Parts: sequence; structure tokens; C-alpha cells
Amino acid sequence: MVFLPCALLPQTKIASIGFYGNHYFSQRELLQFLPFSRGIEFSQERIRTSIQTLMDQYRGEGFFFARVDSVQRSFSMDSATVGLDFFLNEGKQSLIARIGISGMTVFPPDDMRRQFETVPGALLHQATLEKDIDNVLIRYENSGYPLVKVHVDSLEIDSLDTSKLSFVLAVTEGPKVYLSEIKVEGNALTRGNVIAREAYLHPSEIYDQEKVDGIRRRLERLGIFSSVGGPPLYLF
Repeated sequence: MVFLPCALLPQTKIASIGFYGNHYFSQRELLQFLPFSRGIEFSQERIRTSIQTLMDQYRGEGFFFARVDSVQRSFSMDSATVGLDFFLNEGKQSLIARIGISGMTVFPPDDMRRQFETVPGALLHQATLEKDIDNVLIRYENSGYPLVKVHVDSLEIDSLDTSKLSFVLAVTEGPKVYLSEIKVEGNALTRGNVIAREAYLHPSEIYDQEKVDGIRRRLERLGIFSSVGGPPLYLF
């Protein structure tokens, strides 16, 4: 017999966790995704966070219409334990119909798209798309645009086929940055111009994130500093 008590005892523990309606992920995988396990104390907040966690995992694999229809709670006679059953509706994995790029003027958008692993006709995987966005950021940062921002905008579902979607990557390029001055701080024994020379950066050159990232490694290889911090960028 199932009881739904009005007030749960503080020591109510989760005795079992089950899933129904899942096909893409196995029971074991879904259990591993949850931020709790059997034997832990039950709470409504854990139900809410577990639903969000499950949906994040499905969306990461392109199931943007996945949902948890219900969570059935089955309490023991004394409410000391509860069993949880998640009823899932996975929906369909989304195929990419079109990828648009807005706000990009420094590089040809078609040239940038050809470098993506995310392509029309393929399944949309969040991790792959994030990698493509990171590569866009890196290309800009190494070309003098350290303030560039990229985000997914205008996500659209095909009205005739809900498994297909289109989206736009919105690019905010920011200004092109040139180095106007290179300052060296914390050096008591080594002259600043020597350190600046070893950094391989010069005033008036275009900002290059790859070169900036290499400064710390080059200075540490000199073997004359106890520690070297990463160079911050100051805009004026």
C-alpha cells in the first residue's frame, strides 16, 4: 500500500530509484547522473535538482524536448523510507538544419563555418558546439580581439519537423586592441626592459592571446624568478 504522509519524518531515506521511458541512457547511466544515491535523506529539493540534472544530460546529447513527466514517491508504512520512480519522455534528438552567424565582420562567416565540427545534417551535441565556439574565441583573441563574445541566439524549431532546428551564433567582436605599454612589476634585481624583451611583446603591436599566454612559460624558463604571475590586460 502507498502512503503519502502530509509531514515527512526528518530521517526519511531514499530506498530505491527507478526510471521508466528511457531508451538513450541506461538505468545505470541515469543513476550516475543524479546528485544523490540510495540511502541519502529525502527532500523535495533533491527531486528538483535531479530533474534539472537529468534534463541537462539529455540536452547535452541533443534531446531538447526531453522531459520528466512525473516522479512517483512510494513511502513505507512508517515513512522511514521512500522509493522514487522517474517517468521520462525523451523525445527526439535534434538534427541541425542551418547554422547562421551574425555580427562577424573580421572573418568571412562561411570560412569560419567550414572549421566547425557542428554541421547541418548532424546531431546537435552541446559539447561539440561549445568546442566550436571556443575555437571562434581563440581565433579572435589571437587576432587582436580579446574582448570578443559569442553566444547562441535565435534558436528555431522546424514547424513541420520538430526534430530539426536552426540557430544563430551572435558575435560581438569588440575593439581591436594594440599594446600601448608593457609594465613589469615586482622585479627588484632584474631590469624591467630585460624582462619585457624576454616576453617577446612590443608596444604598438596587435594583441595576441597565444603570445600573451606564452609569457609566463618563457619567464619561468629563465630560472631567475621565484614565481611568475600571468600578465593581466588593462584597457584605457
